[in-house]
Amino acid sequence: MRWTVARALWLAGILTVALPSASSLAKDAPVVTYSGLKFGSNGAASLRVELSSSAPVVLKQEGKVTQFLIDGATVKRRNNLNPLDASFFCSTLLRAKLDKKKEGVYVSLELREAVPVSHRLTPVGSGAVIEFSVPAREGSGAGCK
Repeated sequence: MRWTVARALWLAGILTVALPSASSLAKDAPVVTYSGLKFGSNGAASLRVELSSSAPVVLKQEGKVTQFLIDGATVKRRNNLNPLDASFFCSTLLRAKLDKKKEGVYVSLELREAVPVSHRLTPVGSGAVIEFSVPAREGSGAGCK
């Protein structure tokens, strides 16, 4: 008997069923809270991405455009999606960009030449930091201007 009463109330629009929304399911997803570049004196560069919680990082593409996926992560502040231009530095790295997609956040590193890019995930408090390291350009020592 209870089922028919509840069904009648639901059909009449009086009773609603609360289903979890996509945004509430994503509340537990890691959030990118900061991204920034750092350059060494030898021309090496590193991109630092801070997250609200740890997330797996997957290499998706290598070459002059190297791409990593921070699986399941999201970006809430639009400013964190702005490209980081490094073209005026004497570095292998030209540009770094974060792109928010359904499967997570893609980190795209546009390089002057294809070099192996490494990454390291470090837990920090309740969050995590991912550091993407780009080695110095070939022959970019003292002659770099």
